[in-house]
Amino acid sequence: MSVPSAPLPIPVVARPHSFASRSFSRKPSSQSPSAESETPLLRAVRTTLRASRSTQDDSVQSILYAPHGDSGPEVGEELLAWDTYTVTLTQGDVLRKKWSFDEPVQWACIGVLIQPSQLFSSTPSTPAYYREDPTEKLPDVEQDSTPTFGPYSRTRMEKKREASPEVRVRGVFIFLRGLAKIYLSNGLEHTLNLPFIVRKAWPVEPCGLFIQRVVESWELEENKQSGAEPLTTIFTLTSPFAEPSLIGVTDGIKGGVESYPLQMKAGYADEANSLPPDERILWVSPEPRDKATNLLVTLNVEHSRLSIWRYVYAPPPSPAKTSRPHGAHPSSHHNKRTSMSGNTSAHLRHANAASEDPRMSPDTRRSGGLSGLAPTLTTTTTMADLMGGNMPGGAISESQWNLPIKFMLDASGKFDLSSTLNKMALSEPVNLDDVPDPAEEVRLKPLFWAEKLHEEIIPHIAFVSMSMRLA
Repeated sequence: MSVPSAPLPIPVVARPHSFASRSFSRKPSSQSPSAESETPLLRAVRTTLRASRSTQDDSVQSILYAPHGDSGPEVGEELLAWDTYTVTLTQGDVLRKKWSFDEPVQWACIGVLIQPSQLFSSTPSTPAYYREDPTEKLPDVEQDSTPTFGPYSRTRMEKKREASPEVRVRGVFIFLRGLAKIYLSNGLEHTLNLPFIVRKAWPVEPCGLFIQRVVESWELEENKQSGAEPLTTIFTLTSPFAEPSLIGVTDGIKGGVESYPLQMKAGYADEANSLPPDERILWVSPEPRDKATNLLVTLNVEHSRLSIWRYVYAPPPSPAKTSRPHGAHPSSHHNKRTSMSGNTSAHLRHANAASEDPRMSPDTRRSGGLSGLAPTLTTTTTMADLMGGNMPGGAISESQWNLPIKFMLDASGKFDLSSTLNKMALSEPVNLDDVPDPAEEVRLKPLFWAEKLHEEIIPHIAFVSMSMRLA
C-alpha cells in the first residue's frame, strides 16, 4: 500500500508589467467612467476625431507588434510606447531603444521600407561596399586597367546598382509637429519635413505607411467661407527621399492574392481621383500572413457612412525606353545640339565633299563661299570693305550669318549697337509656366490604389448617440 505523497506547492506568479508601462507610470491616468463599456467601433471613432497632441497631454499610448521574420516567438513581442516627449521600444520586457524629443510626439509606429541590399560607395573604383547579410561572401574584385573616372568604370558601377537586389528593412517612424524621424534596423536614420501634422499612421504592405493628417479648425472655416474644395487628408509615405503621395481611387482590380498576379485596368495611372478628403481611416489590415486581401476601413462623419476598400501597391508604369540597335551609343547633349542645325561642320563637309577638288588651292576653294557661312576674311580686309561689299563674295547679309537677331543700322549704314542691345533686352521673355517640369510630372503620383468594396450607412440614432458620447 503506497503512502500518499504530500502535495507540492506551485507558486503562481502573475506576468509583470512591461518596462515601458513602468517607465511611463508617473501619474495615475484618469479614465472616463464609460471607458470599459466602449465598443471597438466607438474607440476607433474617438481616436479618429482626436485633435493634434498638445504639450499638456501626458497620456501614454502603445502599439503591440507580433514577432516577425527570423526572430521567432521565443524572442517576444515588440511594444512601441510613447508619451508627450519620450518613445520606447521594448521586446520581451527588455528595453531596446529609447528616444527623447523637445517637441510633442504626435504618433509613432513600426513600418517597412524597401532599400537596396548593397550600398556601394561613391568612388566607382573601390571594391568596398556594405551588406545587409554579414555572412554574404565578398565579391571578386575585377582587375581592370580602365582609368578611375573612365566611362566604362561608371557604366560597370551603374550595372551593379541595377542588379543589386532589394530587401525589406523595418524601422521606427516617429512623427513630431511637421517633422518625421525614421530609425531603420540597419542603422540608417532619416529626417523628413512634412507640410502637415500627422494624426495617425498605419504600416501597409508591401512597404510604407498610410498617413492621416490633422485638419485644423481654421482650415475648415476658410473652406466654408470661400466654398473651395477641402484638401486631401490621407497620404502615403514609401521612401524617405520622396514626397508623400496620394491614394488613387480606381476599379477593376483583379488578382494580387496568393499566386495570381495583380491586374489593373488600362490607363489606371491617368485617373485623377483620390480618396475623398472627408474620409477618416478607422482600420487598416495588418501584415497578411496568408497573402489575404489588404483592406482599409474609413468613416465619413458628415454622411454617417462606413466604407470598406481594397488597396494594392501599383506604381505607374515607367515610360518605355527608346530602343536602339545593338552596339549603338546614346548621343550626348552636344550631339543633340548639333543635329538640330543644318549648318554644322559635319553637315557641310558631307554636303560639299563632292564639289571640292583637291587640285584647287585653298584660297580658290574658299573664294566662292558656302551657303550659310560668311565670306572669307583676309588680313587686309577692313571694316569698310566688310560693310561696303568691296570684297569677294559681296557684303555680309543677315541671312549669310544665320543669326537669331537682326542688327540695326543707322542712316549712314553703320551698326546701331545701342538699339540692338535694347531690342535684345526688351524682347519677349520665355513663359516658364509653359515649360514642363519633369519633377512635377511625377509629384504626388499615386503608388497605392484603392477600390471600394462596400459601404454602410450608420443609423442616425446610433450615430447621434455616438456623437454625444464623443463630445
